Amino acid sequence: MLRFTKRPRRPRPPAAARPASKWRRFFGSRRLFDTVLLGATFVAAARLVSAAVAHPPPLATPGDIIPIAHATNWMSDPTVMQAHNLADAFAAPGGACELNISRMAKSGGSLAVLAVRHDGVMLSWAGGPTAAPGKACAGGQTGVLVSDTDYRSLLLRVPSGG
Repeated sequence: MLRFTKRPRRPRPPAAARPASKWRRFFGSRRLFDTVLLGATFVAAARLVSAAVAHPPPLATPGDIIPIAHATNWMSDPTVMQAHNLADAFAAPGGACELNISRMAKSGGSLAVLAVRHDGVMLSWAGGPTAAPGKACAGGQTGVLVSDTDYRSLLLRVPSGG
């Protein structure tokens, strides 16, 4: 509830009599500080956006080939990926299997992208065994389904020259 009185307002002291605020002592003007802060925020946001545009996450395209060779350092990262055998690109995921990348690198070979599905990427392996007996994927006879995350981590491990 508003109340009105007939008392006159107390006059404010002149600017010279008021003590200088902390911001004015350090930065001269609060408006200048806000402008510099806003500019720095804008520059940081622009750099993040440009980095995201310049380096999009890798996406699978049918026909891509990922060579897995002896020279690649597969020992530094976790090297076992969970996968599923596939009869064809439209089939439901079959039995679970493993892709042991360090074991695959010993004999060499390559993975080829056969199809991109909503639940992952269908790959074909041409090379030696993918894991220990009983856990190995069928490889060349049928396709192997890996998740998008595993596919992207696989691409990040492959050297840019290979």
